[in-house]
Amino acid sequence: MAISLVFHIALLFFPLPSPETVEEDLETETIEGDEEAVDILSLSDITPPEPPPEQPQEEPPPEDPAPPPSGAVPPPPDPEQVEEAPLEIEEEDITPPEDDLLPPEAGGAFDAARQQALAGQGRQRLTGSEFGGLNEDPTFVAEYIQLYGLKGNVDPNCFFDRIDPQYGLTPVQGVIDTLTVARNPDFVPDTLCENGFCTNHIPVGDYCNAPLYELQDNGESQFFASISEMGSGGSSIVALWVADPRP
Repeated sequence: MAISLVFHIALLFFPLPSPETVEEDLETETIEGDEEAVDILSLSDITPPEPPPEQPQEEPPPEDPAPPPSGAVPPPPDPEQVEEAPLEIEEEDITPPEDDLLPPEAGGAFDAARQQALAGQGRQRLTGSEFGGLNEDPTFVAEYIQLYGLKGNVDPNCFFDRIDPQYGLTPVQGVIDTLTVARNPDFVPDTLCENGFCTNHIPVGDYCNAPLYELQDNGESQFFASISEMGSGGSSIVALWVADPRP
């Protein structure tokens, strides 16, 4: 009973809140609730930040391949990776051309310039000697051969392309000069060497029935000389070849 009295007395001293105050409190609570809802919805729309990129993991270094077992056959090399090495040829392995292996042709001219020099000085000396005066009159020699021919069945066409009393003697190809020597054919080789055509001579047979000699200069072959007797006058005609005329 006493407690009830105290409670009633307290109510008398503390007035009750007005209805307007109660409504304002309710509105405030409602607005705060709405703001919290808006804030929650707005936060849901925010895109979360992207996670940092993952750092690539470092691969461990490759391990050295194990050595192949002894006796194992290695794999063939990759043709695309094989570099072509230059071919090394030793000088001893080089085979010379066949032409270099062949001996020089028999009777070939060893030195054309030397032949020209010997033939020029020989003709000059022979023409000035007692046995070579007929070389100054080639038309006379041509006329003589045309009339009397050569002794011993020697064919003049083997040595001359043309025998013309007006123009003299035209030698065939391979004859560097034709000479007249007022001596028997047996003495002509010595006469040629005495006048500078050669230092020695060697008989090597015959050509077109005329004796053939190899004329050498200090051991080297320089000319071949066909020596024929003209008619019956005891004089000789010489065809001076640059090489052996025999096939």
